[in-house]
Amino acid sequence: MTNSSSQKRRSEEYMARRREIEKERTKTQIYIGESIQRWQELRRQKGFQSDAEVAKFLLGPVSESRFSENS
Repeated sequence: MTNSSSQKRRSEEYMARRREIEKERTKTQIYIGESIQRWQELRRQKGFQSDAEVAKFLLGPVSESRFSENS
């Protein structure tokens, strides 16, 4: 096998893996429109390291009260 065909195969494998990663990533995306500025500001103010931390912070009180009402 020549060097270029080996590189091409690795490139194809790389691209296939990248597509799979992107497919998984899009499963967790949400669109918040113009609220992105407020989201980012809250993230900075609270010192959160990830968007997941912001979501947990915002959904925590809602989830807790909702679950206690159903009990």
